[in-house]
Formats: sequence, C-alpha cells, structure tokens
Amino acid sequence: MGTRKKQLEDWEVAIIRAMIADGDYTKQQIVAFFSRPERSINQARISEIEANNERYDGIKAASAVEMNKFIADWNQIAFPVAPKIDLGPVHPDTLTKLFPLKPLKAGAPEKLAVAETDTTEGKESFNWGSKEKYSKTFAGFANNKGGYILFGVKDGSFEVVGIPADRMEKFDLRKANQYLTRTYNQAFRIEIGSFGVNGKTIGTIYIHPASDKPVICKVDDGKLKSGDIFYRYPGETRRIQAPELEFLLKMRDRVSGGNLLEFAQKAQSLGMENAAIFDLKTGEVDGKNGSFLIDENLLPHLKFINEGQFDETEGAPSLKLLGELQTLAGDTVTVERKVKGTIAERDIIEDFIKQSDVGNPRAYIEQLCHIQPVYLPIYYYAHLMGISVDGLIDVLSKVDTHYKTRVQKHIERITNAKPASALPARNGLEEIIANICGDEAIQIDDVENAKLYLKAIRLVGSADVSLERLLSILDIVFVRFGSNAKLRSAIRYAVADVDLKWFRELVANNPEEEK
Repeated sequence: MGTRKKQLEDWEVAIIRAMIADGDYTKQQIVAFFSRPERSINQARISEIEANNERYDGIKAASAVEMNKFIADWNQIAFPVAPKIDLGPVHPDTLTKLFPLKPLKAGAPEKLAVAETDTTEGKESFNWGSKEKYSKTFAGFANNKGGYILFGVKDGSFEVVGIPADRMEKFDLRKANQYLTRTYNQAFRIEIGSFGVNGKTIGTIYIHPASDKPVICKVDDGKLKSGDIFYRYPGETRRIQAPELEFLLKMRDRVSGGNLLEFAQKAQSLGMENAAIFDLKTGEVDGKNGSFLIDENLLPHLKFINEGQFDETEGAPSLKLLGELQTLAGDTVTVERKVKGTIAERDIIEDFIKQSDVGNPRAYIEQLCHIQPVYLPIYYYAHLMGISVDGLIDVLSKVDTHYKTRVQKHIERITNAKPASALPARNGLEEIIANICGDEAIQIDDVENAKLYLKAIRLVGSADVSLERLLSILDIVFVRFGSNAKLRSAIRYAVADVDLKWFRELVANNPEEEK
C-alpha cells in the first residue's frame, strides 16, 4: 500500500507541533490557521501530528519565536467582508447618510445637519418654471466638483418642509436636458432622487462635475448671456472669477496633454502596423498597412458620439445608417453614419441652417405633419430625397397623422409656392439689407437687432446674396437667440422663405421620384 501524499508542508507541520505543545490552541483552531479554499485540512491531520505519525517523522517543532511570527503574519490577512456596493449619488440610503437630521431639541423644528456649501444648495419647493435660475446652479456645480440641490427644505436653515411624494418622479428630465443643451455648450450629467424624513419627502437633483470644463452659456435668454461661465462658490453660484477660470483652463490643458499621451499609448498597444490616423480636414485615413479616403462632402456631417449614450442635445437616441466611402484605390468601403431617431422643430431648423446631409430626410418631412408650425423648411429635405414637387405632395398625403388639416396646409403652400406670410416692408431695413448683401462680418448684439435681420433676410433673393452668406447669418441668430420666444415666429418665417427661394426650384426640377 503506497504512502499518501502529505497535505501539509514541513514548515507547517513544525508550526502545528509548536501550537500543540503551547497548549493554548484547540485542534479546531489549529485547523482554521492552515485551511484554505484550495486545500481543506481536517482535525485528523492534527491528531496524526500529535500522535507522531510516521508520515511526519523527522520534523521538529518550531520555536516559540517562529510560531508567534506565523500567528502575527496570519492575523494581518485581509479576510473577505460584505462587498461595498456603490449605490449611486441619489439612492435613498446614500442621501440619508449624507443629509441626516440634526439632534432635536424640545419644540425645535426638524432640520438637516447640513449647510449651503460649494456642493449643496437648498430650495423650499421645486418648479421647473425657474429653469433659468436652476441652470445657473447646474452649470456652477458642473464647473466645480458637482453637487446637490435639495428640494423641500427652507433656504439657508435647511428646515424640513417636504414636497409632494411624487414630485420628482413627474419631473421630465428629457425636456430639461433639451433646454440645457440648447442653452449651454455641452450636456449635463444629472440624476434625480428623493428620500424620506419622518414622513416628509425631500427631492434631490445631483449634478455631476463636467468632464470637459468649462461649461459655457451659448445664448442670450433672459438674464443669461452668451459667454457666461458660472461657478459654485461656498453658499452661492455666480459668474466665475479669474483665479478659478485660470485653474479650469490649466486643468483642461493638462487633460489635453494626457489625451495625447493616451493616444500614443493606444497606438503602441495596437501595434503601429494596426493603427491609423484619420485627418478630419482632408478625410484621409492613413496607416502602415494602407489608406482610404472619405469624400470631402461627407466630412462636415460626420459626428462622433459615445457608444450607448443619448444625444441629449436632441433628446433622442442616435441610430446608425450604413453609407459608402471611396478608398484611395477606388474600392467601395462601408461606413457607419449616425442619424436622429426622434426629430423636433429645432432639428428641422438647425439641420437646414447647417445644410446637414441627414440620413433620414423623409422622416423630417413626415414630422412636419405632427408639429404645430406650418412654415418650416421642407423643400431642402425633399431635395435630399431626390423627389419632385408631386413626389413631395405624395409623401405628405401618405403620412398617418391625426392632424389632417395640417397636412392640407402643407400641400396648399407647396402647390401655390406660398411664402411664410406677408413680406415685411423694406422701409427702415435698407442698411441691414446692404449689410446682408455685403461681405463684411455681421454683428448681431440683441434681440431687436436679430429681429430686424430676420425680416431683412426675407426680402433678399439669390440675385442679391449667396445662400452661404444667408445661412451664416441665420446661424448667428439661431445659436444666440434660438431659444428666445420673442423670435420664434420670425426665425420660422425666415428659414421657410430661404428654403422656398433656394430649394423649391431644385425640387421642381428633380427628374426622378424616390424608389
């Protein structure tokens, strides 16, 4: 009969002999010191060592110093504990720990044990009608290290008054994001939550710090001014001061340098033979193993988004459309393009002004039958489809919508080539018309000035000015004042008239219908 393989190393047997001789450890305790997930030791092994089984002949007991050193080292082992799970910034458990109640004094109102800081602000109620003020706070937190707005506490004192239990659930985060991305130069990362305090509900909005600071206001709207940068200081949000702005810019430069290093490291990890450089200006993708070229007409329309993220500017997920590009050798290669899934009025105007080669122009035309305004660009999207005026009317007539009257109005304006409304009088607009038709840079400072330019744009045609010049002026107005309710109709009429004058003829001359 063969000898069984020893489970224990000789040095372990020596330590066990010392522990048995010491007398302070039971066999069960000794087993615990030497059992591991991959090796189970039972008390029989300890008994064998104690009985001087021949398997352990010649192994002497360790010294007391060696035994104590082993036990001391063993006690340093980090044994598993309950895993710590990040519940997120707005989980009720997280919020309860961050914002506990102050110890109550007899007759005193309930207050949270917090104060207004550079990461916390309190509001008694929540009303998105104050979105301009909220957006300043959002931007301030995003430009610093993020922070919480608590709703249902008195300003300053944080006395708990509560809000309706379902108030935060009813908040339309999508609409809020649409407003914020129209107003600022980037999307915000926002989370909504609530927690209970003795039967009262406190709502919370958590604003993550921006990954690309600074967040900058890009429109003139109410008290917001284009170029505003807000920053959260202890207890208040206000326009950023020079030291903090300088710090943000230095950090951005440092991140840019880090990105360059990261790019080089990625290229190295891929292997230089597998890496390539994409020149966004020329469209050439050049690598060691070959090159290909993206048509320059496609380059202005290429946009890159993070996989799995919503394009919050539009409030809709981005979808993929397959297209083609030409290699330097003349071969055809498949390329992915991103198109919008849900289309709003702002998309219809903005993509017209930018002359975006949208991947789904038919969807833009169909969407016109589901929204209130009648006078918006339509011929441009028909031109992208390659259809005639009759084809455009056919597309409209097939749209499944409850707003049949709206469809008829679109068909009527197309049939009669109607402008948006009665044209404004030229009187008083002569100087602005001259500016539009000239080649000097256009400066539009306020809403009233913008309104005059929008009127004047409707009075010029292709014989007076280039389409590119008009679109550049419309872009200035739309970027700065596109969210201003006072200009909404004027913007619609101006873009609709430019669309009519420049693109109806192209659609009328289209020889083919969409297949």
